[in-house]
Amino acid sequence: MSLASSTTAGYVLVVFVCLWSFVYQFTVGANAYAITVEIPSSRLVPKTVAVASNVNNLVGF
Repeated sequence: MSLASSTTAGYVLVVFVCLWSFVYQFTVGANAYAITVEIPSSRLVPKTVAVASNVNNLVGF
């Protein structure tokens, strides 16, 4: 494999990752906060959001 083809493969990979990220954030990713806020009782919402935000920061990038 030549250097040019590996560079092209890298660009294609970046494009696919960006495309996946945009599609995810506009579909499933946007619903995660709404589900986190709506499911628990009103007394537990602040704690649930805090835990969900911390897990997102630890696991996500």
